[in-house]
Amino acid sequence: MAKKHSNKRAKKHKNEKAKEQDKNVKKQSFSFVSRLKSVFSFLSPVFSALVFVRSKLKYFDPFYYAERLIARVLGEKMGSSKFFVALEWIAYAVTGIISAYVLLFLAGVLLGTDLPGVIVLSASMEPVMYRGDVVVLQGTDFDSLSAPLVELDSEKMFFSVVRECTTKNIAQGYLFFCHPTDIVFFETEKRDKVIGSVPVTTGGDVVVFDSQINSSIPVIHRAVVKVRAGEKELVITKGDNNSYLDLFPIFQRPVCAERLDVTFDADTKWFSAKAGDVCVNGGEGPVSQRPGIAYPTDFSVIHGKSVFHIPYVGWFKLIVFGS
Repeated sequence: MAKKHSNKRAKKHKNEKAKEQDKNVKKQSFSFVSRLKSVFSFLSPVFSALVFVRSKLKYFDPFYYAERLIARVLGEKMGSSKFFVALEWIAYAVTGIISAYVLLFLAGVLLGTDLPGVIVLSASMEPVMYRGDVVVLQGTDFDSLSAPLVELDSEKMFFSVVRECTTKNIAQGYLFFCHPTDIVFFETEKRDKVIGSVPVTTGGDVVVFDSQINSSIPVIHRAVVKVRAGEKELVITKGDNNSYLDLFPIFQRPVCAERLDVTFDADTKWFSAKAGDVCVNGGEGPVSQRPGIAYPTDFSVIHGKSVFHIPYVGWFKLIVFGS
C-alpha cells in the first residue's frame, strides 16, 4: 500500500511539473509574440512612409511624363498600328537620351566638374582600374589635389627622371626594361644645385585630363608631383601600369638610360629631353632625340579627381561605339 501511495504522489508531482513547464512555454511564446507586435507597431509608420514615398517616386521617372504626353497626343490611336507603336518607341528613346544628358549635367553640378564620369579605355591603370570601368570624378583645385608639391621661382623647369633599368642579352642585341623611381628638380640647366627630389609612387590622386596628343580622349592617370613654376600650375602624371611618366620625349629609338634630363618652359611649352647616364651594357652609342610631343600637364585641363569607380559598367559603350 505504501509503495502504491508513493507512486501516486510521484505521478502527481510529475504531472504538476509538466503543467508548470507548459505554462512557462506559453508565457515565453506570449512574451515573444507581444514583443514582435510591439516591434511591428513601432515600424508601422516607417512602412507607411515607404509606401507613400514609393507612390510618389513615379513623379521622378521621366518616362512617366513621356507616357502621359504620348497618351494625350495619340489618344485612342496608341498601339492601334505599327506606325503608332514605332512613334511610341521613338518618344521613349528621345526621353532616355534627354534624361541621360540632364542627369549628367546635374551630376556635374553636384560634383563640381564638367566631366562627372569617364570610361577607362586602356590597361595603363591596372590593377587599380581596368578597361571598361567607369570612373566618377569630383572637381578639385590645385591645392586640394593630393600629390607632393614642388615650388619653383621660374617658369623654366630643369629636372631629371631617375630610372632603374635592367638589360638582357639576346641574339639580336640587348633587351632592356626601365621604370622611373625619382624626379629630381634643379635650379639651373647645369644641374649642379638640387631644389628637391620626389619619389615616383602611387600615393597621389587619380586625375582625368585632356590628352595633349588627342584632346578628344580623356586620360586617367595618377598625379605623381604638383609643380608651381612661377605663375604656372602643372602636374606630372603616370599610369600605374606604365613604365614611363607622361612626358613623352620621342627618341629615334628606345633609350636604356638611368637618367633622362628634361628642360621645359611652362610659358612657351618648349620641351627637350636627352639621355643622361646611358646604360653601360645597353649598346646604344650616341643618343639623338626629337622634340617632345607632350609635357607636364597644365592644371587647367584637369577635369577632376577620381572619387570611386564602378567595374565593367562601361563595356557596353566600348562594344557598341568602340574605344
